[in-house]
Amino acid sequence: MAKPRRLKMAEQKNEALTETPTVSVIMPVFNGGQYLHDAITSILNQTFEDYELLIVNDGSTDNSMDILNEFAEQDSRIRIFSRSNHGLIKTLNFALNHARGELIARMDADDISSPTRLAEQVQFFAMHRDIAIVGTGYEYIDNTGNKLGRRQIQTEHENIVASFFFGNPIAHPSVMLHRDRLPMNWQYDCDYEGAEDLALWLVLSHAVKFANLPEPLLQYRISGQSQSDTKQDIQWANACKAIYLNTHLHQLKSGAQISQELYNRRGGFTAYPRFLWRCVQLTYSNAFTGDVPIWPLLKRTMAAQIAFFKTPLRQTPLHEE
Repeated sequence: MAKPRRLKMAEQKNEALTETPTVSVIMPVFNGGQYLHDAITSILNQTFEDYELLIVNDGSTDNSMDILNEFAEQDSRIRIFSRSNHGLIKTLNFALNHARGELIARMDADDISSPTRLAEQVQFFAMHRDIAIVGTGYEYIDNTGNKLGRRQIQTEHENIVASFFFGNPIAHPSVMLHRDRLPMNWQYDCDYEGAEDLALWLVLSHAVKFANLPEPLLQYRISGQSQSDTKQDIQWANACKAIYLNTHLHQLKSGAQISQELYNRRGGFTAYPRFLWRCVQLTYSNAFTGDVPIWPLLKRTMAAQIAFFKTPLRQTPLHEE
């Protein structure tokens, strides 16, 4: 009983703060006890200090709540909400509705942020007033924190939007969003379980600009417990649906098939002619009915020819992709 009372005191202390933080870091937690300490510590160790860490415990049944209580006692910037399980997407929207910062930073309960992550993203926004969403480079780590590889990412807006057809070019837990530069009343769509971030990026790409910082400012853990690990089929199907419905592909009879045969596709020489044909259809149709710049899409399509024969980074030893 003592734990809930301490949480209540911590919440009251945070709610009493009068100054609005520049950044709200939102972190959903569901049975994240194994890695939660490291994730929270990485935020508390940020060189940029004008933030709140808003954590939503989504019905955890492990020791997550005990860990959250201990941290809440130590730092008044931590705000904790605890409720029954609603799932990731509804939890993210709940956190957005309670966030007070002008800037929203995402963080997962099993990842680790570099100490300068928030500072570099805040500085980037100050220097690039046309950008509304900025992610970062990232490294894959395993259960014990060993590095598995570093992801090569696209940094410019045109190259990012051209990449949506082939994979998600923005790491969700690395993202920072500028509220004042986004459309009103945006939120994650519950119809896209496992691909809620990609669906949101696709919708927003028609109104705002993206960027990625090239530095690996996030360590992305492959634990076998995240949605990317446990719900790959659902994630892939919903990602393809989001691409089809939010790009020019919805105007084509074969649009759904094009999205399904291009997104995160790998294969051998037997399957390659079909993949190549879909790439030709994509670039040709975009030239007449799409809104993605032609040259960035052509470059990304050419790069996809090589990637098609590679094993995804998440399944291979240490290397760069």
